[in-house]
Amino acid sequence: MAWIGMLDSATADLKAAAMAGTVLEYGKLLQPSVRGDIPAGQGTNGRAFREKKPIVENDMTADPNVGVLRGKRSSAAFARLCRCRCW
Repeated sequence: MAWIGMLDSATADLKAAAMAGTVLEYGKLLQPSVRGDIPAGQGTNGRAFREKKPIVENDMTADPNVGVLRGKRSSAAFARLCRCRCW
């Protein structure tokens, strides 16, 4: 599944802008945040945004902060940067 999120600066949440793949119903449930102080911000999306670098999770079953995607065991998140700012 591919999921593209845009920052909602009022809530610090990442809102779905586009999705593609075979598990779209799961993508609709995603509610990642960029806040580091809440559980929704501890996954690959929030970490990539805060750290401004790609985050790869090779074993989602071993990380309690990352939800398991119906048998998928790995995930990667990439924050889009422009002039060193995520957007």
